[in-house]
Amino acid sequence: MGRSISGPNEGKTLVRKESWTEERYQVVVTHACSECGDVRREQSIRTVEANKTSDDIYRR
Repeated sequence: MGRSISGPNEGKTLVRKESWTEERYQVVVTHACSECGDVRREQSIRTVEANKTSDDIYRR
């Protein structure tokens, strides 16, 4: 948020409206030893912001 100090929007407050969708993914990483054949798995959740949009609006 800010305020315009010159131009046609002088004295107006800048309002930014943002929207997005959160997507969650389950990530599984598998490591295998080529010598002994030992297998290990690591699991985690990854969240990303998708379809992010923003609009700037000047208001008095």
